[in-house]
Amino acid sequence: MVATFFATVTSADELSRLRAWRKKGPVGKLHLLIIYIKHSNNRRVFFESKQCEAAGEACKLYQVALNGGVR
Repeated sequence: MVATFFATVTSADELSRLRAWRKKGPVGKLHLLIIYIKHSNNRRVFFESKQCEAAGEACKLYQVALNGGVR
């Protein structure tokens, strides 16, 4: 099962990768959201600005990180 998922995720077909991650439920959706944010510098800046807006004066910025294949 893990080998099948890994083969699908590392495939060249973007649509099959998205479908595979969506099947993982909330974790898959979070993964896709992180990819979306990291894809553009404007999105990263927007993400950081919303963090400061929500935190107010005690602004502590978090950066999104993709899973690195750590087992």
